[in-house]
Amino acid sequence: MNHDFAFRIEVNPCVIEITIGKALGYLHACIKHVEGQQLTNSSLRKRFGVNDSSAGNISRLIKEAVSKQLIKPLDPNTAPRYMKYIPIWA
Repeated sequence: MNHDFAFRIEVNPCVIEITIGKALGYLHACIKHVEGQQLTNSSLRKRFGVNDSSAGNISRLIKEAVSKQLIKPLDPNTAPRYMKYIPIWA
C-alpha cells in the first residue's frame, strides 16, 4: 500500500502533479538557495530527520524532483556523491 500523498498544482497552461516528498524537497531547495546554500542528500536527510541508512530513499526522491523539473544540479558534471541542487528557477 502506497501512503505517499500527492497534490496537483495548476499554473495555466501547466499542470504539475507531485508528491508531498518531492514538494518538500523543492521547498528545501528554495530555503537553501535563499540561505546561499544548496540542497544535498545530507541536508535533505537532516531536514526530514532520517538516518544515513535512508540515503538511497532520499536519492530517489531527489532524482524524481529533478525529473519533474522542480530542482536541477548546480553543476551537472559533479560526481553523484558530491552533487548539489538548486531550484529550477535559480
